[in-house]
Amino acid sequence: MAYSSGGGSSNDSSWEGSEYTRNQYYVPDGSSVKPLSRGRAIICFCLLMSMICGAPMMLYQDPKPVAMDYSDTAISVDDQEDLLTDNEENQLQNALHEFQRITGVTPSILLMSEKVYAETGNTSLEEYAEILYDQKFDDEKHWLIVYEQSSTGRREEWEYEGMQGDDTGSALTSNVTSSFNNRLTYLLNSDDYTTGRAFTDAFGDLNQELVDEMSPDRRDGILLYFLSFPVGLAVIIVIVRWIRSRRK
Repeated sequence: MAYSSGGGSSNDSSWEGSEYTRNQYYVPDGSSVKPLSRGRAIICFCLLMSMICGAPMMLYQDPKPVAMDYSDTAISVDDQEDLLTDNEENQLQNALHEFQRITGVTPSILLMSEKVYAETGNTSLEEYAEILYDQKFDDEKHWLIVYEQSSTGRREEWEYEGMQGDDTGSALTSNVTSSFNNRLTYLLNSDDYTTGRAFTDAFGDLNQELVDEMSPDRRDGILLYFLSFPVGLAVIIVIVRWIRSRRK
């Protein structure tokens, strides 16, 4: 069953111990433990920071494309209220095809009026999007986005909800969908963007983000950065201490 990838609305504003001492430390049996030398303390601190900073990168899952082993790969933009110009729809289609090429997920966008949505009798747009997903698709590799706005034709009040198939999680991670939702919500709230341009630019930004995050060298480069700093600093400290010892 498909699950929500989040959404946004015109009312969404989200876008916008013990004391330390440098003396000796004493253990219960009365023996003393000398504090670490400054050089060793720095090395230990750098190694600890590299572990703390590097651990999240080891746990973070980069998005990965899904296999296009399903039959319904037709991309659709159903503009029921003529919210997009022909040029805007063509540009959006291009962005959606690029998204499909990168992720293997087939996007589908429905643009409707508040009046049409109200006639469905659903209690929430998320509920309606979930029902619509099950009606439209037999697989779990689509991303359906349902957008509705005021029947006046103006964009003072709008809302959208995304519904992604169960098998899209490797490409549409929570970080990916959250980033997209924040960007789309921001653009839809901007007076400088039409509905069509907001969707097109949001997908364009998402495509570039996915290309960057799916790069095989990305994680290796970040880990190398975190590890090279403390290791390099430790080597420099060892060399400096060796030079000082030779001069004595």
